[in-house]
Amino acid sequence: MDNSEFKEGFISETREYLEVIDHCLLALEKSPGDSQGMEEIFRRVHSLKSMAASMGYDQITDVSHQMETLM
Repeated sequence: MDNSEFKEGFISETREYLEVIDHCLLALEKSPGDSQGMEEIFRRVHSLKSMAASMGYDQITDVSHQMETLM
């Protein structure tokens, strides 16, 4: 299956997710008990995993799954 037409959208959305994850991680560093930040990270990682799986990006899917498991 050729997903090349969706690649740019995937990259754009992934960058947004990573920015949110980065922001939440920095906030968690200051307030480790912030469950909302952790929930937001989990949601973004889960969405990234789903997007990567639909695109056939197995390594990103696997890493995202491992991150979910750790959380």
